Amino acid sequence: MNDHELSIEKLRQLVSQTNQVSISLYLPTHPVGRASQQDRVHLKKLLTRAEADLGKLGYSPEKAVAILAPAQNLLTNRLFWQHQSRGLAVLLTQDDFQTYHLPQRCKELHVVSDTYHLKPLIPLALGEDRFYVLAIGLDDVRLFAGTQYDLDELEIPGKPAGLRDALPFNLPEKNLQFHTGTSRSAGQSDRPAVFHGHGAGTNDQKTNLLRYFRQVDASLKSMLRGGQNAPLVLACVDYLAPIYREANSYRHLLEETISGSSDRLRSASLQRKAWGIVAPHVFGGRKKAAARYRELSVRDSKKVSADIGGIVRAAYHGRVSVLFVALDEHVWGFFEPGQDRPVSHRRWMPGDRDLLDYAAVQTLRGHGTVYAVERAAIPAESSIAAIFRYPLRG
Repeated sequence: MNDHELSIEKLRQLVSQTNQVSISLYLPTHPVGRASQQDRVHLKKLLTRAEADLGKLGYSPEKAVAILAPAQNLLTNRLFWQHQSRGLAVLLTQDDFQTYHLPQRCKELHVVSDTYHLKPLIPLALGEDRFYVLAIGLDDVRLFAGTQYDLDELEIPGKPAGLRDALPFNLPEKNLQFHTGTSRSAGQSDRPAVFHGHGAGTNDQKTNLLRYFRQVDASLKSMLRGGQNAPLVLACVDYLAPIYREANSYRHLLEETISGSSDRLRSASLQRKAWGIVAPHVFGGRKKAAARYRELSVRDSKKVSADIGGIVRAAYHGRVSVLFVALDEHVWGFFEPGQDRPVSHRRWMPGDRDLLDYAAVQTLRGHGTVYAVERAAIPAESSIAAIFRYPLRG
């Protein structure tokens, strides 16, 4: 058992697993402290409910216990509970067992169906809120990968350890003293670095910093290549920012900077400040899709719908291009391919699944785009909204 990485392609692999009972468990967890015992209690409760649902589907107690055994073993795995995040997803079938640590808290949920319940994983796989923070100073370089919930420091292979490491022969110890920003009295910003020594004029200062920052930029290229369009936020003292921007080659470096000495910026503060800068720039794809939905609802209404029945049918036939579904709402029921119609129930019944999740899974299977969001972010007065690949008849 391993904690797996998530991507849209990984979700598509998960939705391809059919024809066997699938158990999906979600629960909030705690990164540290005694609360991990409480987390185990919550998982045990979800396993008990899943076992009861397997019984309602006709599985013998022995068979149900065998299917759930890998997840049951987590309850006594102390090492597993020492490395938690804010949420946990446990997915298992008779042939598969996977866990995912989630950076955001999630509601307790168990679903026993013929495919995995994946809606809570979609925002994480889509990665719309991902960003980077580069904290840079004269003595250190740190790169962080963040989301709106968390921030993790990354290793940078081949990075210079600082200015002296980058330019050891240009900065002889005897001839040059280089003071980084030092604190002034309360309410004042850090003093700029001061050069002293032979040949340390203003042009030489900038030249040395540019050479250093170009080394930093080169070491980051392989790290940021996989980030696609993820924004990068620079964190440094003010006088370094324009010089680094001259050396930078990453196209998504944002204009606004987190100001301050990099060695004094802690992760929690960095995450909070970076998200304040990044938030207006992210969710671009979702915003464009929502605007497109509203435009089509006026100009070409047959290409959009907020009716769950029609959307589920269209998703099953691969006709949904973009889908919005409410993250924390459920419509229990099932889809009858032979009758080409969904059936919904007021409460969960044996064999049911969340039709919102079903539409999302079918859309992913058809290589459409899915946004699992809060209901307020859906561009219709509904728990679901879709843009079709072509107008639907009837």
